[in-house]
Amino acid sequence: PNFMSISSRKDRYLPLLAHIRPATGTMIVLIVLMLLENAAALCSPWLAGQLSDVLLHGNAKISFNYRQILIAWLGLVALQSLLTYGHQIISGITSEKMVLTLRNKLYDHLQHLPVSFYHERQHGTVLSLLSYDTSIIGTFVSTTIIGLIPHIVTAGGALVCIYLINPPIAFFCALLIPLFVVITKLLGRTIRPLSKELMQQYGITFSIADENIRTLPLIKSFSRESLEAKYFQNSNERLFSAYRKYIAAQARLSPVIRFLASAIIIAFLFLAGDQITSGNFSTGDIVSLLLYGLLLTRPISSLAEAFGQTQRAVAAANRISDIFMQKHENLLAGKRLPPVNGKIIFENISFGYSGRAQLFSQLNLAILPGETVAITGRNGAGKSTIAHLLMRLHTPQQGKILVDDIDIQTVSLDSLRSQIGLVQQNVLLRNSSVLDNLRFGKADAAMDEVIHAAKAAHAYEFICNLPEGFDTHIGDQGVRLSGGQKQRLSLARALLKNPAILILDEATAMFDPEGEARFIEDNLPSLKNRTVLMITHRPASLALADRIYELRDGLLYRKT
Repeated sequence: PNFMSISSRKDRYLPLLAHIRPATGTMIVLIVLMLLENAAALCSPWLAGQLSDVLLHGNAKISFNYRQILIAWLGLVALQSLLTYGHQIISGITSEKMVLTLRNKLYDHLQHLPVSFYHERQHGTVLSLLSYDTSIIGTFVSTTIIGLIPHIVTAGGALVCIYLINPPIAFFCALLIPLFVVITKLLGRTIRPLSKELMQQYGITFSIADENIRTLPLIKSFSRESLEAKYFQNSNERLFSAYRKYIAAQARLSPVIRFLASAIIIAFLFLAGDQITSGNFSTGDIVSLLLYGLLLTRPISSLAEAFGQTQRAVAAANRISDIFMQKHENLLAGKRLPPVNGKIIFENISFGYSGRAQLFSQLNLAILPGETVAITGRNGAGKSTIAHLLMRLHTPQQGKILVDDIDIQTVSLDSLRSQIGLVQQNVLLRNSSVLDNLRFGKADAAMDEVIHAAKAAHAYEFICNLPEGFDTHIGDQGVRLSGGQKQRLSLARALLKNPAILILDEATAMFDPEGEARFIEDNLPSLKNRTVLMITHRPASLALADRIYELRDGLLYRKT
């Protein structure tokens, strides 16, 4: 059990070490700079002692007058200041560079996680990892690691210098160090779980704020501003409570450590009292001892803060590492799917979301190239899931899906999704220009191609009437556009890819019957020569289909 406990402790710190390992080279340089800085600091108490002897008694262990000692001391302080400047600049840049690299790596991994990952988590919790948790690790590197190692060396150097002056006092101080370590571990046990709780509550509060901002129009339409503000305040209070418990645990540790550190100074005077009064110690030795004692206690006093920062960094690193452990999608894995004609076969598909009842059991569907097939059914029956399975946003538990007789599980995601266009009921748009949104699926599209797609979706006219045409910024989620305009923009974006397969997922749901009929009539030409999978229950859209299926109880039943 003891070996398992040791292994468990090591495992807890491994994620943190993995995140800081790339900065090891620079950190070594920083530690060397700080060691030189602390070496200079170790010389100061000795010079102070020599100066005391020269000024008070006219003699010292070195053959310099007080002016020469002061000049040497000033040079030492100047050197120490330069070293401090250098290490602060480098440590700040190093920690921020490490945070930048970690955030980029984490963001890239998040981009490649399957959509099922986000169905099980609040978006704000994920965003807090990118902002708060990565910053915690950066602070840990810049303050705790880079500062703690030289502090330990300084304490060791001070102990050696004390030994050279008076060995018994040095031995007494050395005996106190294990006591510091034991007390820090005992009192610090409660900090670890509190650090984890604090990080989790921060993510929850961030999630509430993120969701409220994204759904602000909904909140206002139901006059829920006060209620939602109260909901956020309650979460913020829980965050404050978690932080207060963390601070209380930290506060219990700090005074004890500081008390023991101060006890060292008192112990100096207690042990050296008789020798001081009997004249065995020179004034310089007394001054040097006290100053070395302060150098010894300073790093020991910082143990409590360092322990707390370490536990927060460990909690943050473990939360981030949990994300990295999630299996991501490799867009390029598998053979490349050649240009397809659009034949689609669902063969004995069984699928259900994690923790929910089975949606499909032995579902079958065949669509010929250039055919338009509509799927209708009650809400929640799984119509959109069929489209998601075709795009490999989810993976069936049983069965296979073929495109042009090729199993889509054997081809790269990039080559599959590049040949499928998707127009959804809830149009997702970026807070950017019309042009950027249209080119979202084909960044290198020429302007002629963009205009052709816009005209095919009957979006060109309204785009030209916007204040800055294609360069008009449309706001968050296209807030400056009407529902119909967003729908046309979404269709134009899909058509710009010129996909062999087009999925229309309740694409006309927001239109009234007259608007829907006009939208269909306007865009009917753009649907020709493609395989179209329509998910709808609207009569006007169903009229376009060559075949209509109803999804019921996990199976497809043909209606026409």
